[in-house]
Amino acid sequence: MPAPALPIAVLLIAAAGGPRHFEDITGDLPGEAVTAVAVDPDDDQLLYAGVDGFLLRSTDGGESWRPVLSFPRGFALDDADAETRARALDADPTDAPDEVAGRGARATGDLDDEVERDRVLTDEEERRADDDELAIEPLPEGSLDFESPELVDAVDLVVPSRTEPGVRAIAFVPRSPGMLWVATPRGLYRSTTRGESFERVVVPGGAAENDVRDVAVDPRRPSRLYLATAAGLRVTRDGGASFTTAPGRVGAVPGLCVVAAEGKADLALLVGTTHGLFRSLDEGATFLEVLLRGMPPRTPVLALGFQAVTDTAFAGTVAGLFVGERRAALLERYGGVPAGVQAIAAHPTVPRALAAGTHARGVALSYDAGLTVLSVEQVPAREVLSLARGSDPDALVVATDVGVFRSVPGSGVSLSASALVELRKLWQREPSIEATMRMALDWGGLAPDEPASMRARAGLAALLPRLDVRYYVVSGRTERVRQFVLRAADDLPPGFDPGNDDIDLFGNVGFFIVEPAVGTKHRGLLTLTWDLDRLVFNPDQVGVGRSFPTWHAAERRVIDAVQETYAARRRLMTEIAAEAHTRKAGQLAAVDAARRELRKQELTALLDAATGGGFSASEQRQGHDGPSRLEETP
Repeated sequence: MPAPALPIAVLLIAAAGGPRHFEDITGDLPGEAVTAVAVDPDDDQLLYAGVDGFLLRSTDGGESWRPVLSFPRGFALDDADAETRARALDADPTDAPDEVAGRGARATGDLDDEVERDRVLTDEEERRADDDELAIEPLPEGSLDFESPELVDAVDLVVPSRTEPGVRAIAFVPRSPGMLWVATPRGLYRSTTRGESFERVVVPGGAAENDVRDVAVDPRRPSRLYLATAAGLRVTRDGGASFTTAPGRVGAVPGLCVVAAEGKADLALLVGTTHGLFRSLDEGATFLEVLLRGMPPRTPVLALGFQAVTDTAFAGTVAGLFVGERRAALLERYGGVPAGVQAIAAHPTVPRALAAGTHARGVALSYDAGLTVLSVEQVPAREVLSLARGSDPDALVVATDVGVFRSVPGSGVSLSASALVELRKLWQREPSIEATMRMALDWGGLAPDEPASMRARAGLAALLPRLDVRYYVVSGRTERVRQFVLRAADDLPPGFDPGNDDIDLFGNVGFFIVEPAVGTKHRGLLTLTWDLDRLVFNPDQVGVGRSFPTWHAAERRVIDAVQETYAARRRLMTEIAAEAHTRKAGQLAAVDAARRELRKQELTALLDAATGGGFSASEQRQGHDGPSRLEETP
């Protein structure tokens, strides 16, 4: 069923802390997907953004960006590629301190160097490549289990962003200002100078071991790092000087994300892989598998988050957000957050508050751990790839497929009493959000009462007989005469006179028989057959039940799209109402008013497209008797 009507407060307030909106700070970043973003914990003006082949830094809050690290684009296919060295830009290689632990490769080389990729793979590399392919399978074997209450529709499938080219993660070292780690598909990089210079830390092994998807720093022991790589989880306890493979399956299956955070009692260590979620309660000595309710055991975990104030773990999958206490063996699905969660940023101080970046639904803000989501102005992008918080946790920084955005406070909306009255009159002429959702579902062939009707019809199917109808036609004939000749030796038929003229000279007898006409015959056959086995077990009901998860997934997408568009249109109408009584004459004011009106028409057209024109038609039926004062041209 459609969601309840959105209250005005939700439409006007972007977050619990006050009205906010997203500001574009992409600036002069390359025109491609920004795969990772980070905010320096000591300076909110110092930002880092990663793209394929480059890490860029901004020292002025996103006004300008400068590349500070480059590495070969794409993936490393062999050991030679894995040894490719990093290159720091505009930096003196001698600036880094000598006492930094770990084997490093100083930054040298040209930016345009590319690595040959035509070498034939060995058997071992082909096996690792096969393992890597599992990393981009959102639904592993067994996921099409129709007993699952949350079947993921095909359109919800997403490729894990951490398996794609580009910077995967940026991690800062606690109590070590200026030190950060950068995870890329070409290896792990370290800087001790706030990005002024970098060195590459080699993970023993080949390309898979150096295909680093995420890096987490132990907050208690900053020299200990946990690396989620294409070859599994790797651990270093000496700042990168040496690495070990994590015990158990977590060290062998491709990793996607890792979280190491300070819990209430001990270290919270969670690892998301292509084969499920793992947890350690003893700082990585052993790992146990954590299940997600309603999902197969090997469901890929795309993103992880942890909130210390509530000791709560968050896991993002293609099916949505799963939440549970850190020590829980089973995480519960919190259905407020849309499907395709691939980035999570928990609020450090507000209990149960988090932001989730989704594949196609923007940023989802929740203050109840994902049970419900605030309706806010969204970033103008399809994919949210990374989220970051600085010292101001409300100033959320978002990396998307089209650039970088930051949440900034707004001024809110002030309405006069007369403008509010006019605004309410406008809203009364429009269909409610429930009516709009129902029209959209009906137009899309997803009537809310149809599943119940389908189930009822399927239940009655076993009571109905099988009907077999047949029809036969036997053609008739007219009167006919049949002539015969009998040989001399044959007996004459009864009643035949042997003295007549029909006997020839040889004794042969000729005669004829007249057969009467026969009419056409029609015959029908109706057979009713009952299958008693279907009265006990009705396969039709099973088939209908299997289609429900797909049906509900499609219904959810329609409802989410209509709700977002409806809320955006209401917010825009509120802005128009706020400006109508204070707008000053002049070209700039007229242009701004025209822009808002065009945007309103665009949102109206989207609602009409979703409802087959029913939104505007319903508005006209409400008795639209001319424009109100808020709709008049300035």
